[in-house]
Amino acid sequence: MALINCPECNKEISDKTRKCPHCGYPIKKVNIVVISITILIFILIILSAIYISTNAKNKADSVSSENKIETDIKSETPTSSINGKVDSVNKNNQNIDNTNEKMNSNEDEFNIPDNLTKDEKEIVSGLQGTWQNDSNADEKLVFRNMGVQYANTDKGYGYKSELTFIKSKYTDYLIQANSAKKENNAYLYNNDKLNIYNYDGKEFSPHFNGSYTKISDSNEFLSFGSDIASDVNTILETLNLPENLTDKQKVMMAELQGTWQAQNYNEAVKLVFNNMQVQYFYNGSKFGYGAAEEYVYDLKIETIEGKDYIIEKDNPNVTENAFLYEDSSVIMYNHMSYGVIPFINNIDYSEWIFTKISNDSSFISNPKIGMTKDEVQNSLWGLPQDINKTTTVNSVSEQWVYDGNRYIYFDNGIVTAIQE
Repeated sequence: MALINCPECNKEISDKTRKCPHCGYPIKKVNIVVISITILIFILIILSAIYISTNAKNKADSVSSENKIETDIKSETPTSSINGKVDSVNKNNQNIDNTNEKMNSNEDEFNIPDNLTKDEKEIVSGLQGTWQNDSNADEKLVFRNMGVQYANTDKGYGYKSELTFIKSKYTDYLIQANSAKKENNAYLYNNDKLNIYNYDGKEFSPHFNGSYTKISDSNEFLSFGSDIASDVNTILETLNLPENLTDKQKVMMAELQGTWQAQNYNEAVKLVFNNMQVQYFYNGSKFGYGAAEEYVYDLKIETIEGKDYIIEKDNPNVTENAFLYEDSSVIMYNHMSYGVIPFINNIDYSEWIFTKISNDSSFISNPKIGMTKDEVQNSLWGLPQDINKTTTVNSVSEQWVYDGNRYIYFDNGIVTAIQE
C-alpha cells in the first residue's frame, strides 16, 4: 500500500481508499491500461512524423543528386561521343548478325552436315575460300563444304579430299578423311589463321608446309588437267574398252587417260594411261643416280574387297603393279596372290601417289630430232651424265653424253643429231 495526498484537503491517505477519511472527498482510481495505450499512441505519432520528415528530405537529396549527375554528363561527355558508342554497339550487333547470316547461308549453299556442333559449323564456315601458303605462293588450299583441294599452280596439278572432324585434348582438327597416305593432313583453324599438321592416327606433328593465309572467299576448286569430267563421253568414243566392263569402270578408264606424276618426287616417276595400257617411267637421273627405266603393260580390272583395281597383265615379275583411282588421285599397289598391299618406293619408303598433269596419253618416247632440252630430259633418256658445250659467234652447241656410248647434239637448244 502507498500513501497519496487527497486532492481536496491535501492530507495523506491510502491509495486503496475510495474517499478521504478526513474530508470525505471521493477518490477515483487511475486506469493504468488506458494511460499506457495513450502513451503508446503518442509515441507512435511522434515516430511517424519523424519518418515522414526524413523520407521527404532523402527524396529531395536524391533528386538533387540526379540532376547534378545529368548536368555533369552533359557538360563532360559530348553528344557525338555518346552517339558514337551507341553506333559501335549497333555495328557490333550487325557484325554478329552478318556472321550468323553468312554461316546460315553457307549451311544452305554448302550443305554443312547437321551433326556438327555450332563451333564446328563456324570453323567450316570460316574456312570456305582460297588460302595461300605463307612461304610458297604457288601452293593453295581451297575449302569447299566438307572438302579441300590442295593445288600447286606452278606445277599445274591438284588433288581433293573429304574432311572430317577429330578432337584432340585441347581443340578440334579437320582431317583428310579419305587420304591414301599413312599420315593425313590435319588443319587447325583459329582466329582466322590456318596451320597444317601431320596426323598418324594418334599424334599430331608440324607439317613442312606450315601456315596459310586466306586470299579469297571464292571456294571454287581450281581446274587442272585432271578435271576432265565434261570430256568423258568424248573420250569414251575414242577408246577400245572390253565389253565386259561396267559403265562405272568405263568412266574410270576414260578419266585415267593421260599422264600422271608421282607427288613430291621432282617429276622422276610418271604413269601414262593409254586405252587399256599403262606406261611406267622412272627417270633415275632426276635423283642423280640410276638409269631411266620404262615398260608398257596391258591392263585388266579386278574388283577386290569392293574396289576396282587396274592391274598389269602378263608382268613377268613375281608381283604385278595395281592402281587404285580414288578422289582424283592414283595410288600404286602390289598385287599379290592373296590381295593387294601398298607399293613402297625405295626413295623415301612412302607410298606412290600420282596426280594427273596432262590429258596427253602419248607414251613417253626416246629422244627425237627437233626436241628441246626439256623434252629430252622428259624422254626415256632423261638427264645426261655429262655435257660438253661449244660457243661460237653464231651458235651454242652442246653434246649430251649418256652411258652406253650414246650422245645427243644440240644447236641453239634444239636436237640436231642423235648417236647410239
